[in-house]
Amino acid sequence: MTKRVTIKDIASQVGVSVTTVAKAINNQARISEDTRQAVLNAAQQMGYKPNRTARAMASNEMNLAVIYPALPREFILYLEEGFHRAAEELADFRVNIKLLSYTNLNAADQVDDYLRQLVEPTQRIQGFILFASRHEDLYQNRLHQIAKQGIPFIYIVSEGNSPDALGTIRLNSEITGAMAAQFLQMTIPVSRPVMILVGTKELKVHSRCVDGFMRQAKKMNLRVGGVFETNDDKDVAYYLTDNLNRDWPDMAGIYVASYNSVGVCQWYEDHGRKGEVKIIGHDLYPALAEKLEAGSLSATLFQDQYEYGRKSLHYLFEYLTGSRKKEDCTKLMTPQLVMQSNLSSYRNSY
Repeated sequence: MTKRVTIKDIASQVGVSVTTVAKAINNQARISEDTRQAVLNAAQQMGYKPNRTARAMASNEMNLAVIYPALPREFILYLEEGFHRAAEELADFRVNIKLLSYTNLNAADQVDDYLRQLVEPTQRIQGFILFASRHEDLYQNRLHQIAKQGIPFIYIVSEGNSPDALGTIRLNSEITGAMAAQFLQMTIPVSRPVMILVGTKELKVHSRCVDGFMRQAKKMNLRVGGVFETNDDKDVAYYLTDNLNRDWPDMAGIYVASYNSVGVCQWYEDHGRKGEVKIIGHDLYPALAEKLEAGSLSATLFQDQYEYGRKSLHYLFEYLTGSRKKEDCTKLMTPQLVMQSNLSSYRNSY
């Protein structure tokens, strides 16, 4: 089967950016006439044929949507910044982006309602980004019907269950968990137990972190005492930490496989035991950075939600305009290890 020529192929041939090719093909301003002609000549010679969606969008606005939870704000804030940045970068292409936030990860009914609204003719939505809630099975059939109508979608943060998705942009959870295990193995006596705290085992992004941690821990003879759920609640994390210290007095380390390590650190500060147990968490925001600076948090695995938000919309736009193939719509992000010593390098990230 002949390989379909994309605008990325044309950009490589002419020696310009994908953005420039898109502007030339869509007859938009802000490029020279010589460049426009070079692009159009190359497109003709290479047999470029824009897909049906791209052709329709050449003279019309593109309407995209994002469905995501409003909470937890410590995590979502940076995701939203990425959405807004992508909206600015795609404005020249007449792309409109509609942000639809639902209450929290338990609000599957709200997600289902948003999906129902997206297919209404008045919405004219060409594609969307989905941060799936818990209980995704409640709207799986609707996702399938939407895909059958030719409206593509990409998962973000969550892995998702629908085979109809173009792909997913999320944390490489297995690698993340393994990194946490190796960090603890290097910083504590391996004979003493470590604990894992997750938001909920039901979410794949959390359960895969646990899987990665457990595999690496087994390789390194790291002793794991148990896995406990915090429901992403700081008070629950604080309470669990109190229980763990009572039940496991020789505990040497804690891996918090979510944004929610602040509650754990607070317990140690309140009890005058800061730094006694090595704690490694996820993400980076002001309250968490304070724990790093104070020494109650040993390290955090920064996944850069801003880039999730930005990349997801660019990937969807590029797919719809023919410059990205379906098999290139998945990106697993490897986190960066942030400690007190290198925190200053991330000041602009939180």
